Amino acid sequence: CGGLTHQPDGPVERVDLEAFAGLLAISAVHDAISLTPNEVDWSDGGWITLWVDGLSELADVGNVTVEVDGIPHRPHAIAACQINLQLRPLFDAGERRIVVEHRGSRSMPIIFMLRGECPVIKGFLPRP
Repeated sequence: CGGLTHQPDGPVERVDLEAFAGLLAISAVHDAISLTPNEVDWSDGGWITLWVDGLSELADVGNVTVEVDGIPHRPHAIAACQINLQLRPLFDAGERRIVVEHRGSRSMPIIFMLRGECPVIKGFLPRP
């Protein structure tokens, strides 16, 4: 794990962080737009808000990963115990497993319901 630090007059340098020994636990999943618990809707853009216990004070978008059905996602924002992210348009409606990783610690998975129709990725539709 690690993040990038930009030096004002120098090149980008990597900052390594020690492994974090804390326990991570997802306490809640909400649709970030409608605030519906345990459910995310594509009609709201697939935005998720997670509430996570055990994140270190150094948690940021560079050292936290959220996996949905094993596919990694980078958060858009992290503040205290809240993580906001947008789902990648790879999932159909149904039950999905979500896990948070931070500096070597991994939460237990929890299930949320994904509703609606996944947005189309331009260029990936079969030809008629």
